[in-house]
Amino acid sequence: MHKKIKKLIEAAYSQNLPEHKIEKMAERIANSVHNLDDDEQILLAMDLDLLVYGPHFNREQAEYAVSKMENEDGTTGGHWTYEEVKSVLASHDLDMSREHFTECDFYYVINMLYSDMYELLGSSTDNYYKASLLWLRDKDAPVGKAKRYYYAMK
Repeated sequence: MHKKIKKLIEAAYSQNLPEHKIEKMAERIANSVHNLDDDEQILLAMDLDLLVYGPHFNREQAEYAVSKMENEDGTTGGHWTYEEVKSVLASHDLDMSREHFTECDFYYVINMLYSDMYELLGSSTDNYYKASLLWLRDKDAPVGKAKRYYYAMK
């Protein structure tokens, strides 16, 4: 049945139906999601997010994810603000146009590593900068590793 529904949704968009009708149907479909178990809802939300927003964090998503971190040092939220991370990136002259990750991905990862690896990496921002680059530049990882990792941990 889901394949038929998918085809009908695609047809609705391709036929240029009135937007209010498509929105009403989308609302009905969204309301039926409550019948899915938690894991199915998370996977659906992740797939939709990746489709709509792409494989990289935007600032709002990254700041939200970081705000929910429970850090090994007993604190919660980010160790570094978004602006502080931008400053760290600028101080290292990292050319983001040559990377396969975004500033927002880096912001999430550097804070995630602080949250989880404080005992190993200590308090040196430079250690976290280097570890974040290694983690994000993993040649075996898919595009959007940071965001996909975040969803995998949910």
